[in-house]
Amino acid sequence: MGIRQAAVTWGLVAAFAGSMVQSQAAHLADGTAVHVRLTADLLSSWAVVGSRVELEIAQPVILEGVVVIPTGSPAWGSVRAVKKGKILHFDIEAMRLPNREIVLLRCSPQRTTQAKKDEIKVEIWVGRELGAPKGIEFTAYLDQDVYVDVAGEPVAPPQPTPVAHPAPATRPGQYNAVVCFSAPAGADIFIDDGLRGSTPLSLDLLPGNYQIEFRLKGYKSQSQPLVLTPGTGIHTVVMTLEKQQ
Repeated sequence: MGIRQAAVTWGLVAAFAGSMVQSQAAHLADGTAVHVRLTADLLSSWAVVGSRVELEIAQPVILEGVVVIPTGSPAWGSVRAVKKGKILHFDIEAMRLPNREIVLLRCSPQRTTQAKKDEIKVEIWVGRELGAPKGIEFTAYLDQDVYVDVAGEPVAPPQPTPVAHPAPATRPGQYNAVVCFSAPAGADIFIDDGLRGSTPLSLDLLPGNYQIEFRLKGYKSQSQPLVLTPGTGIHTVVMTLEKQQ
């Protein structure tokens, strides 16, 4: 093979490889809609300004025939304004892609400098409480351009550790509401070593025996037994954390 022919051949190979690489990158434009849902009840009776709102992707985002944002990918926001039984506003801040990249989100289709236009106003009730129930969906929007590799199968998001000791026989409606608070707020809550969210946090747990643990960087971890029996209603757990020496 002559030098010129070899150069042409390698040029074609490089061009083909380049087109293959380009075809592996998909573009999610700023403003792309992403559907999210709450992973726990959000109630005005215990929410505080600045507390984290736990969310997850409710519907997959598909590009080039590949799921690039899977259902269940974690997302989060924070409470912006709250007054028990009267006001509950929160925003949607970001999500994490399967490759661990953090992507910024917003609540409005277009970017705005007015904070009140970039938040969600809760106007529904959970029983007699102003709030939003677990599983309710909202629409968020990408707050940046995102380039996603669609060459292979995306990594599935981590699944929560299953509860170890639920009651063996239960019917719908027998769940117990467990509301967790810590001082200071923002502690991670582990139920039987499974991370369930951060305080303040509302959980629905089946009757049974559990171990609940509070963990916060810079503070001593603290745990205690949690015993739930059918019909006990709302169970409140409050923990004051001690600073590490």
